[in-house]
Amino acid sequence: MIGKNPKTSWKAMSSPVVDASCAVADTASIIGNATIGKHVNVAPGASIRSDEGERIIIGDESNVQDNVVIHCLKGGEVIIGKKVSMAHGAIIHGPAIIGDEAFIGFGTVVASSRIGNKAFVSHNATVLGVTVGDRRFVAPGTVVQCQEDADALPPVPEGLAGFNDEVIEVNCALAEGNKALGK
Repeated sequence: MIGKNPKTSWKAMSSPVVDASCAVADTASIIGNATIGKHVNVAPGASIRSDEGERIIIGDESNVQDNVVIHCLKGGEVIIGKKVSMAHGAIIHGPAIIGDEAFIGFGTVVASSRIGNKAFVSHNATVLGVTVGDRRFVAPGTVVQCQEDADALPPVPEGLAGFNDEVIEVNCALAEGNKALGK
């Protein structure tokens, strides 16, 4: 479903802008002031809701995998860079900024945070109210909720440095294939 947000005392009604090259699954939901860039694949069950917050922007060649939730508190926004992967079941709750080429793992929660370019937030991690630097690694299951811990994060391991590139390649191909199928 792609539709308008309800008009409220703090927010005018608006409709999503979805680039024609995107593939949006029938069971995905994009509501309100959301802008979806080129070649984005929005998988089944994804929920991109700009009904409370100001806006959501998803950059070119990013992917929103199955059951990802992107939402924001009143007055905030979510800005997701280019070539960002948000894996199955991740929750991005704004205000939040996700830098270009970042990877957000399965079941991860990112809330009220900034994630740097090419950062890798592993599966089932939680990042709350901090800034994770460029090319930093959050290990699986880790909870990062103070800036001191965020500043101490190690660089992305060499073995994972190209992982997001592969995920992007696959999801851009899926977006193209799904568009050809009429999705």
